[in-house]
Amino acid sequence: MSETKFTPGPWRATYDSQLQALIEIYNTEDRVMVAVLPDRGTVEAMPEIEANASLIADAWQLPDLRRENTELKAINKEMYEALEEVWHILDATMPLSRDNGADRIKKLLRKARGEAE
Repeated sequence: MSETKFTPGPWRATYDSQLQALIEIYNTEDRVMVAVLPDRGTVEAMPEIEANASLIADAWQLPDLRRENTELKAINKEMYEALEEVWHILDATMPLSRDNGADRIKKLLRKARGEAE
């Protein structure tokens, strides 16, 4: 599957003061229109409409964030495995005490596993 093409960012959301009925989302560099949201809400709904427009305006960052998230998960897995190895070495070779960092390692491993403290 080929990589999805999209308008490069950054994007910006602005309220169209002339039409007073639209929120426009566009690329800030060359003003390529990305989306137009009709403002069909009430005054009470406007904060939610603006929040949704802000979310859409930030969407250009998603491909990089997804890639970074995948890389960080892989790094975290490696770090967890290394920490677990260190824990087993410490557990086998030294008396467990606060001085050698074993308690901290135990806490970090429990946290990484999602266990309660």
